[in-house]
Amino acid sequence: MTKQILIGFLVVVSLFISPITFNEIFAERGYDEIKWQEIFIASSPACSNYDYQMLNLYTEITSTYLELYNVDNSAYDPLCFPYTQYISEYQRPDDLDLLVIVLDRDIGEEYLHTQKMGGLYTHTGIDKTQNNLIVFCDCPNFYYSDPVWILTHELSHFVLYSLGYDSTIVEDLVHSKDKKYDQCRENYKDSCKPVSFKLRLDNFAYSFSVVPIYEQAKYKVNPNNLSPSILEFTKTITMSWIEKKISDNDFTKILGVVANYMSPSSNDNSQIVYTDEPYEQDKISWKEMNLEYTEEQNDFLLNVTQSNVKEEKYYQEPIIGLPVWFKETANGWEDGTVTNVEFMKDIEFLRNEGV
Repeated sequence: MTKQILIGFLVVVSLFISPITFNEIFAERGYDEIKWQEIFIASSPACSNYDYQMLNLYTEITSTYLELYNVDNSAYDPLCFPYTQYISEYQRPDDLDLLVIVLDRDIGEEYLHTQKMGGLYTHTGIDKTQNNLIVFCDCPNFYYSDPVWILTHELSHFVLYSLGYDSTIVEDLVHSKDKKYDQCRENYKDSCKPVSFKLRLDNFAYSFSVVPIYEQAKYKVNPNNLSPSILEFTKTITMSWIEKKISDNDFTKILGVVANYMSPSSNDNSQIVYTDEPYEQDKISWKEMNLEYTEEQNDFLLNVTQSNVKEEKYYQEPIIGLPVWFKETANGWEDGTVTNVEFMKDIEFLRNEGV
């Protein structure tokens, strides 16, 4: 019976999957709905009306820009904190995928500009759709791009990185657009027209210049989501394994067939950081150039980044066989508490670990 199921699975796979039509059989995007939140951090003892107005503006820009990329997303209520309250009171939602932090001018100039950054995007861990953080400053000036541009610059890093593009797209392409935009700010020509995209918001009678999206990413399909037919058959086989009708060895072989049609990836549990640099190095103000890097500034960014890292369930020890946590994931997939995407991520992880 076990061999019949395995052979049947291989036949079904051969009918639905081929290297030529690989991208045509996947229907879902590379992630579930992204859950994010915007936080404004003020240097004053209390948040002002201006702080809340800018918070609402940047929140709407974030939502609208993600929609340009066809990213399903939902936001927690935006919040504003004085810095000391943020450190002691902010409670990160467990299912938060992206946190966007806006620093007011005083904090941004002290902790970002002195390190030659207008903003940054960072990610930590294995799962690219979790533990994502953007930090930028509400600091319009002549030394850095305007805040809306910086925000959409970092959002581009986030979307393209989450979708699995390599550094030539995630970093080089975005930074080349940024460089052209800075050049056009100084010397506008007809060729500058396509350099930026005008984003108009429903609640604002004004259009904002934002980083043009990478059009191919709107339609990129993540190959870690199988066609409905293959996915349903995989679920049937998984349920048979849970009920011990299929051995671990045979089930592993079946998962191996599924994993062979997933895109290559890395289980690197490391941190990446992409930053928005000054408009031009020689345009940095005398004050900024002469402020020395301090341990306090480093501690601030570490506090902000490390306090928002959610621990992932994957372990550093070598994995032999199917681990206990994978069976828990499979059970969750059966009862609906684990999504298709989450289950496929676990198969991908086991594949990369050599299981």
